[in-house]
This record gives sequence, C-alpha cells and structure tokens, in this order.
Amino acid sequence: MALARTMRALLFSGIPFERSVGDMSVPTIQESTDAIVRVTASALCGSDFHIYRGTRVPQAPSDPIVVGHEVMGMISEISSGVNFLSVGNSVVIPDRIDDGHLLPEPETYTTYGSAQLGVAKAIFGAGPVGLLSAYSTILRGASSVYSVDSVPALGPGATNFGHEPGGGKCSVDCVGYEAVNASLSPESDIVLCNMIEVTSVNGGVGVAGVYPSTVYSDQGGRPDAFAMPVGDLWTKALRVRTAPFIRSHEP
Repeated sequence: MALARTMRALLFSGIPFERSVGDMSVPTIQESTDAIVRVTASALCGSDFHIYRGTRVPQAPSDPIVVGHEVMGMISEISSGVNFLSVGNSVVIPDRIDDGHLLPEPETYTTYGSAQLGVAKAIFGAGPVGLLSAYSTILRGASSVYSVDSVPALGPGATNFGHEPGGGKCSVDCVGYEAVNASLSPESDIVLCNMIEVTSVNGGVGVAGVYPSTVYSDQGGRPDAFAMPVGDLWTKALRVRTAPFIRSHEP
C-alpha cells in the first residue's frame, strides 16, 4: 500500500507566539472545480497575526492550523471542471475567504466609508492596509486624511499621507477586533465606537478589519458580540459597509 504524500508546512498548535514546521498531508482533488497549487512563497496576512497571538486556536493540538493562506505558486493539478487554468501556470492567491466565485476588488478599501471628492476621511490603523487606504483615498480626491494609530513608529509613514489628529466625513476601520484603547489595553470594539463618534452626520463608516463571530474574553470583548453605539449610528444617519468583497463573479 502506497504511503500518503506529505509536505512541509508552518503550523500553529494553540500555544500563543509559538509556531513550528512539520509534515502535513498533500491536498487532493475533492471537487470538479478544484485546483492544487504548489506554494513557492507566502505573504503575511493580519489573520496570521490573530493566530500567532492565540485569538484563534485549533480544535486540538493534534490538528494544527496551517499558517500562510495568501500565497504564490504553480498549478500542480487541476480537476475536470477547471477550464481557465493549466498545470504549470503561476498564480497568486490573495485570500481564502470566498463564497462561490467571489473575487476581491482592489478598490474595496478605498470606497469603504463612501469616500467623496473634497471631504475629510479618518483611517483607523496605520499598518499596510491602513496606509494604502489613506494613500488611495487621497488619490481619489479627499480633502484630507486623518491617520489614527497607537504605534508611534507608524507616525512618519502616516505623515506622508496627511497624518493629522481628528475625524472626518467618512471613516474606515483597518484594525479589527485586536484593537487597543488609549491605555493600550485590548478592547475589541473600541475602533467601531470611535469611528461612529468622529464621523460626522450623513457620513460613511467602513469596516475592513476582521471581526469573527467569537472573540475570547481575554481580548476585552464579549463572546459573539461587539458593542456599538447604535443610537449614535442611527441619530447621525451613518452609512455602514463591511466585509472584504464587493462583487460576485459568476462562472
């Protein structure tokens, strides 16, 4: 009997801040629309940091989470229903969140919060997503962009894109549930509350940061719930957009 094929993978077994390299089974074709990619490089996603910090854990140490889902590689195998890829093609996989044939759109974060010409916009988070959102917003004609972050070292990068204290007509959450408050203590819904507070009447609020269905109590939030000042949201007549995808592409 032939032995199962294995591959090397970066694994998280449930201990915060610890990862290991181990052997995992090579994936196999399951559906007619499947394609298997031999990974040659992997990028870091914010979700990888959630796993690294232990806010997402495997069901059991014997069933670790394979880390690294935004990858580049080559198609090694395709199923019968795949007609737009061939074995040997180089591909980029930007994310694993999908629903059928949903594709991420590059302008998604830019349009969150209803960015308009000549209006100010507040971007919470000055990491890669936040800085790109700030820069893209300026390219789209915003009068000013306010970059909000608790990490002083990110200030110079944000300054290049119009870093100022304050709020705006629109706001975008580029942080997610691992946010911290003014005391630098974990408070999972603080950015949501702050966005609603600083966004002006008839403005827009966009949530690009990740908010899973369950947040552990040691992250400063309640399981399966995030506190939001719904009364202020309603009183200000704010528009809200969420999720990382905005368009569905049918096969």
